[in-house]
Amino acid sequence: MESVQLRYTYENPHANLKLEHYVYRIGSYHYNWHTDFELLVVLKGSVEMCVSGARHILKEDDMVLINPNEGHATLGLGRGNIAMVLHIDPVFFKGYFGEDDFIRLELVSDESTRNEARFAVIR
Repeated sequence: MESVQLRYTYENPHANLKLEHYVYRIGSYHYNWHTDFELLVVLKGSVEMCVSGARHILKEDDMVLINPNEGHATLGLGRGNIAMVLHIDPVFFKGYFGEDDFIRLELVSDESTRNEARFAVIR
């Protein structure tokens, strides 16, 4: 069963910034949907992530960015899978992308890309 172990929320209304951060164990199949961007980083183990019609096998240090209103599912492959999740309110990005209501970002790492500098900076 999944259980939230650590949780932190940060709000800065002057910067239109609202973050929710938590670390949890990924076990059985879990479907999720929400209005925030979600950055998921595998800290330990191996996780199957299904998002946008694609299936990704994420291992330690891999990450995926899930866009708002995009259904996604996780499944732990084996035991002891731990992930860190950061939810970011999309209002924050309007300062960078303007008033476009449809901001879509793509970011996913795998065995061939996880050691690239861009992923190391984010971690």
